[in-house]
Parts: sequence; structure tokens; C-alpha cells
Amino acid sequence: MANRPMVHSGDKKSTVGRARMFETPADLMAACEEYLAWNNANPLLEEKPFMFQGQIIMAEIPKPRAPSIVALCTFLGIHRHTWQNYRKSEDEEFDLVCEEVEARMRTYKFERAVAGLMNSTLIARDLGLVDKQEVKHSSDGTMTPTRIELVAGKE
Repeated sequence: MANRPMVHSGDKKSTVGRARMFETPADLMAACEEYLAWNNANPLLEEKPFMFQGQIIMAEIPKPRAPSIVALCTFLGIHRHTWQNYRKSEDEEFDLVCEEVEARMRTYKFERAVAGLMNSTLIARDLGLVDKQEVKHSSDGTMTPTRIELVAGKE
């Protein structure tokens, strides 16, 4: 309860708001690491038909599960706004934990998209990467691409 603001009304003291679910940055990091471990250990399963010795059989193919802040919050039992409150906490250590977890998620998704294990278009959008093309129109009606660049979006 030490982290909650105190309201003084006469001789009585009362706290404002609910107590934090994670009292220390280490508690938050441990819970986030538990989510990331669960995410890795529980891939999505795609059912695919295969031909084996003249028979069609169905097999489950594991696909990596893309981690997200929304899924993390659901796993932790907190609201997205609560995550943002940890992110903006006066205790800089909470912000550093949030930053570290978000960086791990970005790296995980980016590496798997580059390797073709996740949809690179969806991951690029999720990570704020934009494929930008400038096209010049000439007077004869032809179009010529002049520059193509990869632009990092805001985080």
C-alpha cells in the first residue's frame, strides 16, 4: 500500500485507487517472463492434410504465436490502461521493465517474420514499419517509381 497516494481528511488517512497488482518491478518482470515462456511453449496449431502411403492424413503443424501487449495484459489479469500506468509510473524501474518486455516482443516478431515463420506484412504493420513508394507521373501518362524506402513508424 505504500505506493498508493494518501488523502488526508481531518485526522483520517485513506488511500486513493486500488493497490497495484505488482508491488515491485521484479514482480512485474517475473510475471511478464512467465507470459513470454507460456507464449513460446504454446504455439498455434495449423491442421494440414498430407498424403502418406496413399492415405490422406491430417497433421498439426506448430506455428509461432505472436506476443502482444493485449495478450500479455489478459494473461496478467490487468487492463491495457494498467499496463500504461506501469509504463508511466514515477518509479522508473517499472517503465524499464515495460520497455524491456515490449522490446523482447518486437524482436521476437521481427526475427520470425524475417525467417518466414510469421506473416511479414502483418508484423511490419504491427511494428510500425511502412513500405513507402514515391511515383512520378510524367506528361505522357507513364509512371516511374523514383524512390522506395522503408520507414520506421512511431512506437
